[in-house]
Amino acid sequence: MKLLANLRAVRWHWLVLVALLISSLLSPACREMHVLCVRLIFGLKGETVVAGQSPGCMIETVPNVHFTAARRQELRNLSGRSPENYALACSTGDNFRLDFPAANKWANHPLLTWGATRLSWVAVHQREAAEATNAFVSVAAADAIIATARQVIALAQRENPTNGALSLAEAAVCFAIHDDAAALAALETSASHPLWSADSEKSFTTLAKLYELASLSKLDAVSEANAQSPQTWAASLQGIIKKHLNRLMTAAVKVGEDDKFGKLLGLLVELRKVEWQDQHVDLWNNFRNFAASDEFIIAAAGRTGRAVPEHFFTAGNETESYYYENREFRTATFREFLKAQAAPQIAARFWGQDDAAGESRNFRRQLHHQQLVSIMPPWLVATGSGCLSLFIMGLLLVGVLSEVPYVLSKSPGPNFREWPCHRAFWFLSIMAMVAGSFFIFRIFSALGVADSNESGFGLHQNHSTINPDIQRLLLAVLLAGCWQLILLLAWIMEKKPVRLSSWPVIAVLAEFYFVAILLAGFFRSATVEVIRSQFL
Repeated sequence: MKLLANLRAVRWHWLVLVALLISSLLSPACREMHVLCVRLIFGLKGETVVAGQSPGCMIETVPNVHFTAARRQELRNLSGRSPENYALACSTGDNFRLDFPAANKWANHPLLTWGATRLSWVAVHQREAAEATNAFVSVAAADAIIATARQVIALAQRENPTNGALSLAEAAVCFAIHDDAAALAALETSASHPLWSADSEKSFTTLAKLYELASLSKLDAVSEANAQSPQTWAASLQGIIKKHLNRLMTAAVKVGEDDKFGKLLGLLVELRKVEWQDQHVDLWNNFRNFAASDEFIIAAAGRTGRAVPEHFFTAGNETESYYYENREFRTATFREFLKAQAAPQIAARFWGQDDAAGESRNFRRQLHHQQLVSIMPPWLVATGSGCLSLFIMGLLLVGVLSEVPYVLSKSPGPNFREWPCHRAFWFLSIMAMVAGSFFIFRIFSALGVADSNESGFGLHQNHSTINPDIQRLLLAVLLAGCWQLILLLAWIMEKKPVRLSSWPVIAVLAEFYFVAILLAGFFRSATVEVIRSQFL
């Protein structure tokens, strides 16, 4: 009986609070969440700043870590000193105005392949910009960047001579300086290798570790490493090369050099046979998505005697019916020209590859959808749990600060149940909970996360814009209603006077805070692993 009496005397919510506290300190992700919450609540800055949801349609994890403006500028100023500094500066945006590290600094570096392909992509765009009327870089400066990129490509080729992706980068650079013969020779070398690699596994691991050492959170580090992974410029380089192949094919058709056209088509067929060996689903052979340019189609139509429809010259502004008519005309003209002028074996292989490319695209779309579905649930729960933990932490601070004067003065303080308006207060609290829940759903709908008219997570749908400050206010309304519900339960259970900031209520709020921290930590870790699984 004495033991039973002792058990009844135990404050179980305090034991739960201690257990949750210990649990939240054992997990690295939860410890990180504690630090992020404290930094965001108190506005603590170092080289990085912790922020909530940013304005606009881009949804971010909450809390998220960014470099401060001063640190971003410092990284940009140091970008030319080493590959590490350059990789950090790439996370600050506007990559086309960064200084390149010297070629010898990339030797035997884990980011060598990453740097070779990325530098070639940047160099090509800068060379094209230098020739434009609104150039932000001179032709001489662009040529110097091209020279550095070619040196880095040569270093990477010596280290891995069988990687055809490096020859693709070389071909794009040669096309940029109008050396078509060297570019075609590089493409032949690239097509002779059955597998291409952007070395995305090594670059992702290196970049994620680098960003984490630079004080980004684990989730922000892997997210930034994912954003800086090679699939973006690998696709862009292939697109640049396709544009130049289209140009050379068109020129050959116009002057009747069918042998030259046949060699170019044969080279394209060989390029379409190669596979990317990287695991990332967005790295795929973009040459299989080859489409003849309008200029080529017009030249081919002239060679075959087909009349070009008048509405074909309004491409981009055509009606829906004209769009399908133009597409059918383009396909029929291209097929007819290949049948008449190209070698039958090469033409047959090209069209066979085109059919296989459609199946490959559908398969990759399914894989991409599976990846999106796997990453969205933990990502959204981590974001929601982060918001919840931040607001409860704020409420806890207010409650503790309100309770301290009564403790110091040893005064019992006001009894909430004796307030004449407490019934109206509970009624308004319940209404706030209902209204807050509705508004929160509308927020997620506006962000495209819970839109009933879309299937799945339409994360990229932005149907309307709500000011982020209003989002936070509406979320505070919901959390305030939840807080009043907690107080209501405590008021019913307690026989002693209950204040809005009494210690039992603070303990319950603390339990909710640690639960939110555990949820946020667990799902942030799950999101990190899902992102890693795309590369490793």
